[in-house]
Amino acid sequence: MTEKTTSLDFLSSNQIGNGTPDPERWQVLVVDDDEQVHLLSKLVLKGYSYHGHGLSLIHAYSAKEALEVLSATPQIALVLLDVVMETTDAGLLCVQQIREVLKNDTVQIVLRTGQAGDVPEQLVMQQYDINDYKCKTDLTKDKLFTTVTSSLRAFEHVSKLKRVTRDLQELNLTLEHKVTERTVQLEQTNLDLEGALREIERQQFSLVQAEKLASLGQLAAGVAHEFNNPLGFLFSNMEFIKTYFERWFQMWKNLQQAQVNSPDEFALLLQTMEKQFQLDWVFCDAKDMLEDIDTGLKRIQAIVKDLSVLTADGSKQRQVVHIEQLIDTVLDRLSPMIPDACSVEYEVNEVSAIECVNCQLGTALMIILKNAFDFIDKPHSLVKISSYDLDEDHVIITIKDNGQGIAPENKNKIFDPFYTTKPIGSGTGLGLCLALAIIKSHFGTIDIDSKLGEYTHVSITLPVGL
Repeated sequence: MTEKTTSLDFLSSNQIGNGTPDPERWQVLVVDDDEQVHLLSKLVLKGYSYHGHGLSLIHAYSAKEALEVLSATPQIALVLLDVVMETTDAGLLCVQQIREVLKNDTVQIVLRTGQAGDVPEQLVMQQYDINDYKCKTDLTKDKLFTTVTSSLRAFEHVSKLKRVTRDLQELNLTLEHKVTERTVQLEQTNLDLEGALREIERQQFSLVQAEKLASLGQLAAGVAHEFNNPLGFLFSNMEFIKTYFERWFQMWKNLQQAQVNSPDEFALLLQTMEKQFQLDWVFCDAKDMLEDIDTGLKRIQAIVKDLSVLTADGSKQRQVVHIEQLIDTVLDRLSPMIPDACSVEYEVNEVSAIECVNCQLGTALMIILKNAFDFIDKPHSLVKISSYDLDEDHVIITIKDNGQGIAPENKNKIFDPFYTTKPIGSGTGLGLCLALAIIKSHFGTIDIDSKLGEYTHVSITLPVGL
């Protein structure tokens, strides 16, 4: 008998197609201690192909070598396994090792024996996890082709089913029941899909809650920062003013205790005290500080006023409002702010109506329109407002202007709390953030398209009913 390979070197020396295993070919392991069986298998299967791919035959001459090959090459699709090799039950023990130790339940195993009477087929099929059992004398070329084809087809189906199961497990981390590829049926797959859908819905809810918390945290951080700025100089100025009051009190006390006999002496005393207590600049400095305090308090007041829109309970204020009436009310309130060179046009479906919190949605529209008016700087400026029914359940309100537009680097910041490109003191930076919050509370969406120096288009989509 020809000398047999006894190490993993046979992986690269016994391939159909020469060289290392070709990933485009089906990997088939032939396990037999008879060299003639290997040569015959290689000769018969040389021209075989399935789905346009040929075979790469890997040869092993014992159960031990077969297990080494399968450990190193898990992508093997089919094992043609002899029963009687180094022992009379070597092939059967090899099957147990493949399934139980290597945990390989994908590879197709076809037992081949030359002594079928010694190992009853029915008993083997029942007791061992194999896919087919053949007698070597019955494996003609056609029957071998048929056996290989059915095995590769089964391997293909099992592999696909295993990939589907793995994908479902990745989507559903809490899914405890792991389904093996060979036993999964259509009903079980449907149950797994339903479980995955529930998990996705749960995760979506968690993401919404996380987004709300993140938005709240961002807003809280912004409020703290915006309050700390004016509060900082408020406390600082108050300390100075407190010091100044102490000086004035001491000066007044000194005046009460002073003994003067003539107006000239009193005037000289006042002049001395003025220099002593530095009144010439204290009064001027105190006036500036009071103005700063007034500015800081007004800043805090404006922020609180803007935030009060979010804290209002609108659950009892919902009513059916006509879009035309809502826009007319907003334009009336904004009319003093509309630039003289700006024209306002609007096309509104007179019958369009939605259920909303009138004051809140009106505030959102007012914020967006005021932004349009504030950033219009052309001689022939135009703001166009329109609304139409998207479908029976949604309406769209659009506000278009030909003003300054938005710089590309600012588009992702416009809804951030306290972000503004307006001059200092002319806005809190909460406008669009509040508008977005109001529209979201009405289960709507807002989209902004803009080109710097040319236009800004705002589209608001709202459900008809809340």
